[in-house]
Amino acid sequence: PIFTLVKSYQESKQIENKPIALINDVSAKMTVDQEFVNRDDDNSYSPTLPNNSNIVLVIMDSLPNNSLLLHNSLYFDSIYADDNVNFTNVYCPLFGFPSIFTHTPMRSTLIPTIKGLPNILSNDNYTTYFYSYADNKTKNIASFLHYNSIDKIMEMKTNKSILTNSIKSINQQYSQEKPFFACIYASSLYCNNSNKEIDSFIRQAKRSSWFKNTLFVFIGNQTNEKPLIFYYPKVIKPQINHTIGMQIDVVPTILSMLDKNYHNETMGMNLFAGKRSYAYYSNNQQICVLDSVFMYVYNKDKREELYLYKSENNRTNVVKF
Repeated sequence: PIFTLVKSYQESKQIENKPIALINDVSAKMTVDQEFVNRDDDNSYSPTLPNNSNIVLVIMDSLPNNSLLLHNSLYFDSIYADDNVNFTNVYCPLFGFPSIFTHTPMRSTLIPTIKGLPNILSNDNYTTYFYSYADNKTKNIASFLHYNSIDKIMEMKTNKSILTNSIKSINQQYSQEKPFFACIYASSLYCNNSNKEIDSFIRQAKRSSWFKNTLFVFIGNQTNEKPLIFYYPKVIKPQINHTIGMQIDVVPTILSMLDKNYHNETMGMNLFAGKRSYAYYSNNQQICVLDSVFMYVYNKDKREELYLYKSENNRTNVVKF
């Protein structure tokens, strides 16, 4: 207890953990309240998954742009991700909350319980796995994942494809008595060709007994516009959806398909139920807000910029504040 008290006090004094006052508290509360009032959480718009469907969530730096998977999936083509800082690209799609600058929610001494995918699915009798390449960074977030209902953290000790090895591991542990949730964190460092890797991954999964009752979800973890892919052949029809979305939308979108009575307690939204007017993400130095035309950038040094985001020159500066 004394160690925890001291460490939590030290963390509270670190610059990255101090409150960030971009606007006053009253305006902030009004803005957030209005955001949630406008959010449509009607789960009836979502596809209905069969009972006890398994869930495989794959988080990759690079997603396929010409893969067999894309032609047989529902995918959202305008999804934005936080920068790859301190595993925020794991935190956001697993737990449905954004990160801000260098804040490291998964490495805090005082670990919160969050009603994200692992906790909710664990309470529904799912076995939960997390796969990644073995390194010291993964060890730093292990306590957070275990505390939030990840049953087993499987670290791949070879630089061969994490995707291939994760299938082998799931096959060894799979029991028809319980559904499973597996999050596979596949860095591009170990997946050199995403089209080839993912097509091989799906072909191998098809030979597994659990394949026909499994939803596969693929999402990118870089700030560029990336697709969010849903693949479940017997349930979800191939389609392209242009709705603007974010990594934090993964949680309510998946859970709305599993349970029509699901109550969303994240900051994400069910992408089947409504449309965002804008998306936002952050990195070490900036917070960015984008719609279909403009990108607003707030810098840590309080400079503000506005760009025509999708111009012919990629970014055309409109105004600096």
